[in-house]
Amino acid sequence: MNSASEGHHGGRGGSILRKILTLSNPGRSEDAKSIVHPTLTSVSSVVVPGSNRLRLRWAIAAASALALALLTLATPLPLWLDHIDAAGSRGACPANAKAANLDFTLKDINNQDVRLASLKGKVILLDFWATWCGPCKIEIPWFIEMQNKYGSSGLRVVGISVDDTLDKLKPFVSQMKMNYTVLQGLDHDDVQDAFGPIFGVPVTLVISREGKICTRHMGLGSKPDFENAIKALL
Repeated sequence: MNSASEGHHGGRGGSILRKILTLSNPGRSEDAKSIVHPTLTSVSSVVVPGSNRLRLRWAIAAASALALALLTLATPLPLWLDHIDAAGSRGACPANAKAANLDFTLKDINNQDVRLASLKGKVILLDFWATWCGPCKIEIPWFIEMQNKYGSSGLRVVGISVDDTLDKLKPFVSQMKMNYTVLQGLDHDDVQDAFGPIFGVPVTLVISREGKICTRHMGLGSKPDFENAIKALL
């Protein structure tokens, strides 16, 4: 099992989303920069941070992202960029749905270990987010409501903060009255790689009781879409 320990800014170079967006916003800032992928005219913007730490892996990731962007000009949108509403529209997970890699352990805001694998058997709404992310702040009240509404039926909302230290994360969770599991994901590239690529936040996935990724959305989503996807799997 992969075990991800508590993150810190001095770790392995930060999350994959920070590797990519150094090019678009050099210099660390708490002000988020909103972007829309050039081939997506109808998808809500995702928010990305900047960084001043240039490393080889960042350059490789940036080159790969550029190549992929150019490729999408002539081909259909890749799965991870499109808004997929498979469960909501078809009533079930698609037959070829990818298995979610839940083989990770992360710390919650009380520094207690949470095994993602222990959630199998629940319908999981897995949200990659950050405290500085505007669209994330819009979605959080939806997820609070959904946890209240569907928790007793088997829903488990889990938020993985990709870019926040614990001293920022804990008071934010309290302020927003977040009633669902919030995990520390800073510098855990392995987790983001398993559910990505993640080049910005929010990125939200709905995972079936069988551990299949049924829907994925990059950017600000639609509350009815999320709710329909959840209800189809409960």
